[in-house]
Amino acid sequence: MKRLDIPAGSNAALVDHLIADAPRDCHIHFPEGIYETEGLIVRQNKPGQLITGEGPTTVIKLVDKSDWTDKGIVTNWAFGAGWDTQFQGFEVRDLAVDCNLEEIGIGR
Repeated sequence: MKRLDIPAGSNAALVDHLIADAPRDCHIHFPEGIYETEGLIVRQNKPGQLITGEGPTTVIKLVDKSDWTDKGIVTNWAFGAGWDTQFQGFEVRDLAVDCNLEEIGIGR
């Protein structure tokens, strides 16, 4: 299994880009720290991917993507797939997820 280490301190654009480019059957590892995403991880999951952190000190935090909310789209999830997407072997473990509802809100 190929391994991809997310660089410490990566911003949302870099995190989302790296995950989009990660292949199937890849171990994606986040070191300790807080990593932002604009929710794009949701659409980029691939079969066989393993996403890991270093426990509760690794946090994936959703941030507002204003051009989505301007269109009435609110993304308040970090991992998942589209309704028509089916895959097996996708796993996320050893990290915390902050849906950041205080800033993003629901139904704006």
